[in-house]
Amino acid sequence: MPIRKKAVVVLSLSAIAFFIAVIMLSHDVIRLAPGPKADYLGQTEIKMFNAYVSGEEQRLYIDMAAKYAYDKAGGKNQIKEDEDKFMAAFTEDFEKRLESFNRIYGEGAKLISAADFEISADESSIKGITENTLVISSDDYTYLFKPNFRIIFEADVEEFVPPAEIEETCSAANGACRLECDTNSGESAIAGAVCPKSSEGLAQYCCKIPAETSAECVGTGGSCQAGCEYDEEPLDINCGTGKHCCKPKEETVPLLPSCTDMEGICRIGPAAGETLYTGATCERPNEFCFVGQEQNECESNGNECKALSCEHPSLAAEYISIHAYDSACGTGRYCCKKRS
Repeated sequence: MPIRKKAVVVLSLSAIAFFIAVIMLSHDVIRLAPGPKADYLGQTEIKMFNAYVSGEEQRLYIDMAAKYAYDKAGGKNQIKEDEDKFMAAFTEDFEKRLESFNRIYGEGAKLISAADFEISADESSIKGITENTLVISSDDYTYLFKPNFRIIFEADVEEFVPPAEIEETCSAANGACRLECDTNSGESAIAGAVCPKSSEGLAQYCCKIPAETSAECVGTGGSCQAGCEYDEEPLDINCGTGKHCCKPKEETVPLLPSCTDMEGICRIGPAAGETLYTGATCERPNEFCFVGQEQNECESNGNECKALSCEHPSLAAEYISIHAYDSACGTGRYCCKKRS
């Protein structure tokens, strides 16, 4: 099929036009960047994330400001008692906290105030709605949010009602149920202890059974007395009506300091110029604490260092108290002088 001259001209012009269009489009595409200028991979994304974090930080600040104002205004109880009074106190405190917010995030400029919120309360919460939009922006991005807030009321806690006190039975009170207590044998009624009615339907009394002997008290190192002295401790042992089992308080012996705490040295035997110091301990059982003679002023003066106070009953007959505490003897020890 012969090609006409007119068709050759049209095809030639179309090819030239298409070629010119490809060159022009390629030139513009080469100059396009994939996004904002960045110094390193991910820089733009990090900036966007930091903007989101900053927005959430501001949102949290306003939420906490509302919560603190709610607590200071009296909370749910004050809303129920006088809502108008609560709203006035809440708004006043919330405004002060938003002034601090503006100083921090707006560098003194007014970003938002309490008057920008429509504050209301219902049966379960208090909320603040605002049409104001806070903006965080730069050359490449803009982050906008409305700082609305809602405070959910705390749940009501039911008042604790203690259970009814269970009456103590007579047997639990170490007594016996009788129609009448035998006072001649030392029995007495225990008030508050419960006894069942007798088979005859008569009320019974809970009678305390007196101890037949004080042997149990004596066996524990005590004695039955009307009352214990200041240096005695009462034991929970039945000594009979109106009696107490009293035992002398055990003396607490203070722990001795270590030899090194007293600047001494643990050895099996002393070195030159050292003397045995009985006021400290060594870790090994076969070693003793030795110190310089001049270190122990108490013993150098002819006195003795004791772990117990010189006025302790086991020492008072033989020693005279020099000091209630003497550093020369070490921590928790006493300098005692022999009686002449």
